[in-house]
Amino acid sequence: MSASCCALYSATGIVFTGWVGMMLVKQPFFIGGIEDVDVAKSSAFGAAGMFLFTFVVSIMFLVRNSGSQDARQRGEARRSRGDGPAEYGQIPSGEGRFVQGEFT
Repeated sequence: MSASCCALYSATGIVFTGWVGMMLVKQPFFIGGIEDVDVAKSSAFGAAGMFLFTFVVSIMFLVRNSGSQDARQRGEARRSRGDGPAEYGQIPSGEGRFVQGEFT
């Protein structure tokens, strides 16, 4: 779950910082308060690169975990057929049957 959150956040960061970087390249006069436009450009594109790196790593984790999810689903299918290990709830707790507060 956290890898998908990071991927979404990083994708948004790439778009935003890329847009800011392009604004600084094409129309820096629309962004006020910047003393050195070249430093601002390199900072914006540097941040976009860092978001891109985080996005790629998040996607790698999502792909890696999707394989383990398939394995988990195969394991659940085995257990439903009775081939796999018993679940905790399937282990008998003892002899007899529990009926309304008493063992019979």
